[in-house]
Amino acid sequence: MKYFKTLIAALMTLVMVSCSFTEKMTMNEDGTGRLSLSFDGSELMSSMGGLGGDEQDGEEEKIDSIIDFKEFMNEYKDSIATLSAEDQAKFKALEPFKMRIQMDEAEGLFMFDMFSDFENISEVNNIQDAFNNVSNIMGDGQAQQQNNSQESAKVEYSFEGNTFIRDAYIIDAEKYSAQLDSLASMEMFLAGSTYTLEYTFPRKIKSVNVEGYTLSEDGKTLYYEVDYMAYMKDPNIMDLQVDLED
Repeated sequence: MKYFKTLIAALMTLVMVSCSFTEKMTMNEDGTGRLSLSFDGSELMSSMGGLGGDEQDGEEEKIDSIIDFKEFMNEYKDSIATLSAEDQAKFKALEPFKMRIQMDEAEGLFMFDMFSDFENISEVNNIQDAFNNVSNIMGDGQAQQQNNSQESAKVEYSFEGNTFIRDAYIIDAEKYSAQLDSLASMEMFLAGSTYTLEYTFPRKIKSVNVEGYTLSEDGKTLYYEVDYMAYMKDPNIMDLQVDLED
């Protein structure tokens, strides 16, 4: 548990300063696929001089670890059982997900990826909630305050026939507004941060309901990037309807 907390604390330190995320999805013809939420903190870690390795022996951290939350919960079930009911529920929501953390202080590398393979895209509607649950359980208070800004909003996905829909919406406007106010103090640090969608479909894309996106050469992958703070202020700017060719 201590090892896990150390990794998450390092992650939250970086996320607290910059929030450039990539939401990546690969969809197969039968509706199965993988959805991931990744964060690259390499540039920040280099500029910050690392994450505070062992100063006594001069060793620098080097980690490449995959955490399967289902296995993790089984291994640490006794420790998790001592948590509050609310935190236990947050851990339970993590079961479908795995998390990979790559860190090499010597190379200035810090990569984070939370992902899940799905039979139906609706199974992973809570990937952003899952990320928030990790940060809320393991992160420090300031990082937790930032990530809580999404607890009053949801993202749902659907894929039926030739149409894929990503629908983000606010479920508690008053709470969401209050949490945005708390995030405003960090807006200067978040300048330039982005949220990017990278979605790959089994067939060519016929139409998309937003402007400013780009497509891969084969027409099957969509790239759509927005300013992170703009997305926080209005989650609807990343609502998508993607229609595929027959």
